[in-house]
Amino acid sequence: MNPIIFPCRKTADSSTSSGAEEDPFQSVNKYDQTENFSKEDLQQTKATAVLFVTAFHTYNAEKPQEYLENVKLYMTDALYEKMKRNMRREPLDRSYLTVKETSVTPVVNSSSSVVRWNVMVMGEAKATDGTISETEDWYLVGIRQVDGEWKVEDVRVNVPN
Repeated sequence: MNPIIFPCRKTADSSTSSGAEEDPFQSVNKYDQTENFSKEDLQQTKATAVLFVTAFHTYNAEKPQEYLENVKLYMTDALYEKMKRNMRREPLDRSYLTVKETSVTPVVNSSSSVVRWNVMVMGEAKATDGTISETEDWYLVGIRQVDGEWKVEDVRVNVPN
């Protein structure tokens, strides 16, 4: 009867610089943000993402630039200038947007300089005729440290996976 041979862990050899065993169960997930950012950084960026999205989502067609001034504090100068040039337009059934609730989920992200969060906004939209409907919008937010502060450098709305 032939013995059953099970594969075993790779042992150190002359090609391993440290001489230690490699453990395949201790591998680093390069797409997990906790590998590149501290807990504190993740908490700060998450809070910034929620504050930004709450102000960014809120919209009043009678004051179409107001939301932009409300989010300026949270964004990079480059993003602010880009948004200032590209006026936001909402359809008539979303002339007034409000936020009722937000939730945040982490995303796959291998960057070591930009933290990404997916912020979901449940809210209400009011049309020009007074019709009110429930809304759900998803914001993919990228945040980078600029002069010691975390600032939103990009935002994408309702992007399919």
